Amino acid sequence: MGYVFEGKRLYEIQNYLETQMQQVERISDIPMTEEDYHYLEMKIQTIIDAPERSRLLVVYKPSVVVYWVFTLIYADDDTKRVTAYFNKLPQYLQRSYLYLCLDVFGEHGFMKYREKTHDIRQEVRSLLTIQAGLPEEMVEQWD
Repeated sequence: MGYVFEGKRLYEIQNYLETQMQQVERISDIPMTEEDYHYLEMKIQTIIDAPERSRLLVVYKPSVVVYWVFTLIYADDDTKRVTAYFNKLPQYLQRSYLYLCLDVFGEHGFMKYREKTHDIRQEVRSLLTIQAGLPEEMVEQWD
């Protein structure tokens, strides 16, 4: 697969990702090259770096969740990077965003892997790890 995302706007990328999410068993099954991941990262970074754009996090939540899953696949500092990006969100948005992540998993049929816990952070981390196709023991390595 080539560099599919190059030159595309975030809403076009999100349309592609949502179509793909309806066809795959796990998010990691979406055909995405490392180059596509880095292009998506560049687009997502503009949203994460600007907390005043928190509404955009809601609009592009599927893209952000897919980005986090592929961060676990392609980034060298995978879990630290996801945690750092999450921690950049304003405190008031963090809990809401965890629920938005659960919404994305539910809307796209990925909740079958869900193990409910009393710690929503742990639950979202576990789902992200499973969706990346990585062993759940990796969740224990997170901050």
